[in-house]
Amino acid sequence: LDNMGRQHRHDEAGAFNHVMNRGADRQDIYSSDHDRLFFEHHLGDLDQRGLLEVHAYALMDNHFHTLVRSPGSLSDAMHRLGCEYARWYNNEHHRDGPLFRNRFISVPIVNEEQLLVASRYIHRNPLAFMPPEALPAYRWSSLGAYLGRREAPDWLHLDVVGPLLGSIEDHRRFVQQAHPSDKDHSLWQSMRRPVDLIE
Repeated sequence: LDNMGRQHRHDEAGAFNHVMNRGADRQDIYSSDHDRLFFEHHLGDLDQRGLLEVHAYALMDNHFHTLVRSPGSLSDAMHRLGCEYARWYNNEHHRDGPLFRNRFISVPIVNEEQLLVASRYIHRNPLAFMPPEALPAYRWSSLGAYLGRREAPDWLHLDVVGPLLGSIEDHRRFVQQAHPSDKDHSLWQSMRRPVDLIE
């Protein structure tokens, strides 16, 4: 009965997905910058192992957003990320039990327009606590790397979304300023109110 009305997860090799997860009972999944650095390390490790490409991300206190492409199984890659990070976090903070609420959420990306909207949505997540002009300075998202504000890690793929937006200034305006996609239900509603998808 729990799975009635749920859709099967799209897990096509090579497909782009907007993926997110949050803490169980909305608890924090990062308690310090050290935790965030370790999570980034795991993203890089998955890239080095050829399991996941990261094209955009934002780490918030109790959830994360990523724009990813998996050469193989997205479910396997995200399961590995979640389990390894949760095991480390629990050990680091002397706790036990689930860290994440359950399954991750994935929204398949079907065209370039949705790819750009997903990237923009991810990079605008910190608007919950900062003004638009401060977004490029937020350390725990990929926007600063796209805009040349900080050096991009080796595992962050800037070669797909970046060229679609042209110059750095065009990219900055696209993220910071109001955009028609903000009111386009068909493009962003699934990202704003995603549903759980079964494995």
